[in-house]
Amino acid sequence: MFEPWPEMRIAILKFRLYDIDIVISRTLVYGALAAFITAVYVGIVVGIGTLIGAGGIDSGAAALGKIRAGADLVQFYSALVYRGLALVGEIKAALSGALDRGEANKLSDLVGADAAAMTAEAWPV
Repeated sequence: MFEPWPEMRIAILKFRLYDIDIVISRTLVYGALAAFITAVYVGIVVGIGTLIGAGGIDSGAAALGKIRAGADLVQFYSALVYRGLALVGEIKAALSGALDRGEANKLSDLVGADAAAMTAEAWPV
């Protein structure tokens, strides 16, 4: 008959490995909870349909580029720290300039205007 080594018996008692079923059930519960939270997050994002453009937005042209690529919102916090509130005016001027040039009737018409052209590139080999 198999007799566990004394070290194994000590480890089982010391680390309470005899309660491994509790660890397994907790793992399953946490996994199910993580899957549920992920599903709720995806449902909210898909339901609302908001895409936030972040990173590299340090000018009005960059913000307009993110919007034309499909972003509903743009985040420019880091650039705001470095450039100050004048950046807000520059972004507003770029967006209103696009509307004044007749590129769209309203800002929501610009969202995703260049998305097809950006994704229609051949896959690199």
